Amino acid sequence: MATPIIYKFTSISSEIIRPLVPVKIVNPFTKQEIRTTALIDTGADNCVSPEFIALNTGHILKATDVQTNVTQGVGKNMVHVWKHTFDIHLLDPKSNETIWKSKSILIDCLDHNEAPVLLGSSNFLCNFKITLNYVTKNILIDLKPSI
Repeated sequence: MATPIIYKFTSISSEIIRPLVPVKIVNPFTKQEIRTTALIDTGADNCVSPEFIALNTGHILKATDVQTNVTQGVGKNMVHVWKHTFDIHLLDPKSNETIWKSKSILIDCLDHNEAPVLLGSSNFLCNFKITLNYVTKNILIDLKPSI
């Protein structure tokens, strides 16, 4: 197996660190893309995107033909989402070049920008072996070998 790729946790404050990784999110229809950081969220079932990702890649967030859903995050509040198709590229922490690319997947898009991009388990994190080492502040990602 290949050597894992090592990312560093991002310090939010002297007491808070987060497992953020660089990604490129691409609308496969328009080819418009945006680079950002995304939170590895092992508690999220699906990937979630704030509104600006959809808008800046050419999606019409609440178009009449867009699938919608109601989902639940932390707490009991239900959240409306609009499902849009994207490719997510995991970027190398040093070169910022693509090291892995998802197939086209539906991402739950929010109608606000009050949350980060979340990488969920069922449609993104399931492709990797990920070690979150809070002691060393390292994120180790092993790319899954093709079968």
